[in-house]
Amino acid sequence: MKKIGKVILAILVTIQMLMVQAMPVLADDVSEDPGDPNGVAEISLMNGPVFDVDAGKTQTIEIKIRNISAFLARSVVIQPTFPETADTPFSVQFENNSNRISSFAPHSERYVTMKVTMDATAATKNYPITLNYTFFNTYSVKSTGSNTIYLRVKNVGSKPEFTFEDLKLNPSYMNPGDSAQLSGYITNTSAAGMYDVELSLEGLEATGIGISNGLGSKRITKIGPASSQTFAFQLVSNSEMKGGTYPITLKLKYKDDSGKQYEDSQIYYVNVGGASGAKPSVQIINMKEPQGVYGVNQNFNISFDLKNTGASEAKNIKVTATAIGEGEVVPKSSSIQNLNILKAGQSSHFTFTFAGTSAGKTQNYPIEFTVEYESSGGS
Repeated sequence: MKKIGKVILAILVTIQMLMVQAMPVLADDVSEDPGDPNGVAEISLMNGPVFDVDAGKTQTIEIKIRNISAFLARSVVIQPTFPETADTPFSVQFENNSNRISSFAPHSERYVTMKVTMDATAATKNYPITLNYTFFNTYSVKSTGSNTIYLRVKNVGSKPEFTFEDLKLNPSYMNPGDSAQLSGYITNTSAAGMYDVELSLEGLEATGIGISNGLGSKRITKIGPASSQTFAFQLVSNSEMKGGTYPITLKLKYKDDSGKQYEDSQIYYVNVGGASGAKPSVQIINMKEPQGVYGVNQNFNISFDLKNTGASEAKNIKVTATAIGEGEVVPKSSSIQNLNILKAGQSSHFTFTFAGTSAGKTQNYPIEFTVEYESSGGS
């Protein structure tokens, strides 16, 4: 009998329709400058000053400025400065040299395009940026000015991603009535912290496996980004248990930076009775889903590891990727990949490529991964 597992991943594919937008032509060559050698242009901010940005993303903001004077400004350069503090969890970059204006006519307007990359760990607050202007009048007299804008971050908390690593039973199996230690690592694979972490074992009563010291849960205050925490449980099997592979559930509760709580679980199979009770258990772990915006026919990848967390090898493994819908997302690589054997404890990496079509629109499109395999005994 085949063992079948499924994982459904929802991705957001944005199909962009390219449109040409008419932009007003500014008559930079035409100036109402009265020719006063003492005349100084004045540049003023016309929108904002608060611009909303998301933590963990790169976004573009359009800053509108205006020469509110009757004098021409030449060789305008705009440079950002930040407060003298370590709390600057972002970087900025002007696109297409929009911060340099060769000639800024009186009473005209320009848009300055700024790309902002905000850290995922940025706090919910306003971050100031001072825009410093330097420019010259018609008689090459240098002048300066400035305005302050604010990047408003509302960090609603991105879900931290984690994996259970190096899960093992020592010894590798238990005879009825014996004990063993289940140990492993919780690894935070994301850029966000995990807080108030609680790991517990569930489903023990139904299997006949218990905790020898009575402690069925572990608490961890914090697991930082790209960090790991070890854990161990002392298990004991009932003396009247029959040989076999028994599932127990590792349940993990944790919070993100904003205090939002999450709950995930993974099944681990405990071998009681040695080789006679060993069975494979294939799990999808370390899934990397696409980030950002994708246009029509623009490829994106979904990758993951397939790990055999059971006690015996799995064979004739088939992984099928199916885009659910009516052709909005289509595979660009083979939708079926095969693996002959995956031994107990081993992993194998898989990557599937998809692309959006013109039938898509901005919404979540589910992609289903089906894993089929057999035990070494053919069942």
